Amino acid sequence: MRNPFNAKAWLAWVVAAGSVVLAVDNPLVTLVALAALGSVAAAFRNTGPDGATYALFLKAGFAFLLVRVILFGLTGHPGDTTLFTLPQVALPRWAGGFALGGRVTGEVVSQQVAEGLKIAAFLACFGVLLSVVETYRIIRLLPRFLFEAGLVVGIALTFVPSLMRSVRDIRDAQRLRGHRFRGLLSLRPLVVPVLAGALERSLSLAASMDARGFGRRSAQGSRQEPHGRLYLLAALVTSTVAGGLFVGGRIAAAAGAASVAVLAGTAGARTLSRVSRRTRMRPERLSRCDAALMTTSAFVAPAAIAARRIVAAQWYPYPAFSWPTADLRLIVLALSLVAPIPIAGARALQLRGVESRAGVPQSERVMEHA
Repeated sequence: MRNPFNAKAWLAWVVAAGSVVLAVDNPLVTLVALAALGSVAAAFRNTGPDGATYALFLKAGFAFLLVRVILFGLTGHPGDTTLFTLPQVALPRWAGGFALGGRVTGEVVSQQVAEGLKIAAFLACFGVLLSVVETYRIIRLLPRFLFEAGLVVGIALTFVPSLMRSVRDIRDAQRLRGHRFRGLLSLRPLVVPVLAGALERSLSLAASMDARGFGRRSAQGSRQEPHGRLYLLAALVTSTVAGGLFVGGRIAAAAGAASVAVLAGTAGARTLSRVSRRTRMRPERLSRCDAALMTTSAFVAPAAIAARRIVAAQWYPYPAFSWPTADLRLIVLALSLVAPIPIAGARALQLRGVESRAGVPQSERVMEHA
């Protein structure tokens, strides 16, 4: 399936997906959201820079889930549902003083599984984004004064996938030479080339960034930089005050403070962007597909926040373990994350209809979409 969306539409979709995952504390809804994310990643697997990025982020999320369940299962003992009992060891006071082992309760394990699923699903959201959108397209959406920070973050995000590709290539090359990886000493032909390649790529990247003037500022805009930073500082302080007012129940005052924070942040971003003389060539334009996906995401994100009031959206296994209940509204909310698939499918059908009316041969259409 072709990817008809630009980076702005995908970012809006990621915000909506993250809102659904973080706002609802029901593991059944989280599993449905994970299935929806997997469907989107599979549908657009061959349209992005690297389709394996989603699987990598998903594996990292489930590895974190497993570690979390083991650690909390061994150290936390509240609850009446005992799964099994392990030998108990009391750690000394300087090491925390808690007991390691003993009763492993179903309440602790189920709570950590639910929270670990949320973290895995949240990582999967970014895995889908990085598997369908190139990093440089995301960096181009940032304000000009955040370009350097965005570039550093983009390089960091692409480091792990590129390292995994390098490991796979070197491993396959060593196997073709007859090497067999058995034991720690046999990993030397793999580790040394990987480290050497990483150092070589880092030096090449540093040289190319220096040749392109990375980090240089114009002297003309240096006078405006302190004003822009003051605007951003005012936005940070005002947003903190807005959060405190919201927690205190003063909704109207919090909304006013949040509006002032948005205005100050916008003014600071515009002022600091004048310091940088970077220009954008060929900015991405919004199409009907982008507008449809952004509109859907604009409805899903507030609906996810409002769904916290539903009783089934909040699930806790304490004081006694109970199975989570499914609510049809929450399931529909999680299934709405597959919106990119029908929108892209409708766009593909429309293009086929236009091509068929224009008399384009079927063989040429197949080769074009391939």
